[in-house]
Order: sequence, then C-alpha cells, then structure tokens
Amino acid sequence: MKKTKNKGEWSELYALLKIIDDQNLYAGDDNFKKNLDICFPVLEVFNGDDLNFIRYQLDLKNKTVNVYVNNSLDSISIPIDQFSIYSNLLLEIIKNSKGRSFEAAAIENFISQISLSRIASSSSNKVDIRAIVDPRDGNPIKLGFSIKSWLGSLPTLLNPSKATHFIFNIQSSNPLTKSIVDGANNIRNFHQKFLYFREHQMKLSFSHINSQIFHDNLTLIDSQLPQILAFLVEDYYSSEKVVKVSELVSRLAKKNPLDCNNQYFYEKKIRDLLSKVALGMFPNTIWDGYNSVSGGHILVCKNGELITYLYIYFPQQFENYLFRATKFETASTSRYDFGRIYFDAPTKTHYIKLNLQIRFSTLST
Repeated sequence: MKKTKNKGEWSELYALLKIIDDQNLYAGDDNFKKNLDICFPVLEVFNGDDLNFIRYQLDLKNKTVNVYVNNSLDSISIPIDQFSIYSNLLLEIIKNSKGRSFEAAAIENFISQISLSRIASSSSNKVDIRAIVDPRDGNPIKLGFSIKSWLGSLPTLLNPSKATHFIFNIQSSNPLTKSIVDGANNIRNFHQKFLYFREHQMKLSFSHINSQIFHDNLTLIDSQLPQILAFLVEDYYSSEKVVKVSELVSRLAKKNPLDCNNQYFYEKKIRDLLSKVALGMFPNTIWDGYNSVSGGHILVCKNGELITYLYIYFPQQFENYLFRATKFETASTSRYDFGRIYFDAPTKTHYIKLNLQIRFSTLST
C-alpha cells in the first residue's frame, strides 16, 4: 500500500476507523447535523471488494475488533479503543497537512496491524465501504456506502469529462463571420460571453450530448432528461451567480419551457438524476438502471463527525440532501476542450460545447 495519499483517500480510511469507533451509523438531519435519535448499530465493516477484503467484526462484549482477511477463519483481536485513538490522530493529520498528498507516518504501524491493504475505492465503483448494520428488526443487513469528505476540497457528485459535454448549435439572423466568432471565443468569462451572444443576436439550441452512452443512461431515468439538463446547463453558464442546483431548477420551473402543468415536474426529474448518479450511474459506462450503492452516503464533516444519509430507509431525505447540497461548477475549458464556437463543415453549422459538472457545496443550514 502506498504511503502517500491525498485527503480524499485518507478520509476513506478515517471513515472506516471512525465507524468502528462510533459503533453506529448516525443519520443526518435536514440541517446536515447528526441525528442522535436515529442510529443503526454496526456489527461488521468490510474494506475491499468481494474477492479481496478485510472484515472487521465488532465484539462489544469483549470490547475488541476481530480482524479477518478474506474468508479466513483465523483472526487477530484489536482493542476497540485503539480505533478511537488512531481515528482522532488521523483526523488531526488530515486537517493539518498541506499539499496535494502526504504521509501519515504516525499511524503506519496501526494500519499494518489491522491488515489494511486498500484505502481508495476503484474509480469504476462508487461503493467505498460495506457494513453489516442492525436495523433493530432482528434482520441484520449488509449495505454498501459511498463516502463523501469535506475535510479537503469539496467533493464531486458528477465528475467532468468529455462525455458530459452538452452541444448546442448557434442560431443567428446575421451571418456568423470569423470576426464575430473570434470575438466570442476570446471572452473567457461565460456570463460575458453570453452577453456577447445576445448583443450579436446569437441564440443557442440544444443539439445533443457528446456521449451517446450518457444520453442513453439519462433516458433510462426519463426521456426528457437530456433536454431538461440542457436548459439548466445553458442557464448556469449564462447567469452571473446562480450555481446551486435547487436555484437553477427553481428558475427553470418558473420558465416552464416544456409547458408542464405539474409544478414538481422539473424538480423531481433532477432529484432522480442526482440519486442515480450518487448510487452508481457513471456518464460513460453503460448503465443497467440499478443501484450499486445499496445503503447511501456517509459524509465526513469538517469537524470529523460522520453522518449518514440512508437511501435504503429514508429515500426522500436522501434526495433532499443531494438536492440542497449540490451545485454546478465550471471545469477546466482547456483540459476538457469546451466553451469555444466551432464550425462543423458537414452540417454547415456552428456549435458550442458546454460541460456539466456537479459538485457538493459547503454544508450549511
């Protein structure tokens, strides 16, 4: 296991230690605070995948954690209070460390002692950790969770890529001369760019999504979702300060471009999108419509507390958390190659690519 890791990777290890220390998964409330009245006792925690994993079995009677490697019947026992000591130590290391990645030498021996060979999850799997919890009905259940940490940079929900480009054709009553196109492309600020579009009577019309796979994944949720997202993407880039998903959706509902009579139509479609992305859908991977994350999200807050939004038991609260805590963000235009007008010779049409990225915002009431 590499010794140097970024804050996100260390946060996953911290979450594992902290879950065992807490001995419970505490639900989050509507204000992103721990709800002490709703908790689920943790019986076992798993780090790894189905073929290669470490199992941590909590023995509260003896105040120990039994550590098993894969399906071995042999185990080592670690005093449970050690997980409290080292989770607190790791939290301070994460908070005080500078730079993109760093070592945590003070906990290296403990990491070896608990047989931890893996921290960060695969980029192709949104399940970061698994746990057997007791829902207090006599039927313990094994659930998979995605971990989102606020200890470093704000976490992302939908990462930017060329697959998440929304492509618009540019319509104008006047010829789009090279001078006009160059003038638009020389403007870096998107709000100013859209003011330039209006000044030159240029309008955008949604054409398609750059990735057919992403388009098809979206239509599994709803056939109109590509167009709904295109409305939101255009509004985000053209507005000056509106970035929160909830605010963008509210603006769209007032405009009601699809002439829908149900006032909850747009919000529900975006809530469904956020949930499906959070629970397993990737933009450029063919998706079967099912969730790979069975439990929900475990949040590592800036103060080190863990709160859990359990989709399996409280789906509406899970949606509320996603809807209220996410925002659109502009990725690097040079890295992902978007934001410039270009001419497509076969169709004799001018287009512009606008990228969709969704990031979590600062947790606030």
